[in-house]
Amino acid sequence: MKIKGTIIKNENSGIFTAFINQYPGIMAQGNSIEKVKQKLDKNFDNFIDFMKKKEIDYSETHFASND
Repeated sequence: MKIKGTIIKNENSGIFTAFINQYPGIMAQGNSIEKVKQKLDKNFDNFIDFMKKKEIDYSETHFASND
């Protein structure tokens, strides 16, 4: 799966904001494109590490078909 990101520059402040399109909650800000990319990569890696540790609580549901 190819992951795509977007970088937006605020013309007034000069600050760059970046986010991952598939995960808009993962974002970063920086004073340069290079810095914002580094921060976004780190934030995404932290997210992946967190998800690897996540335990899924499954519930079981039974249903009958009307066939």
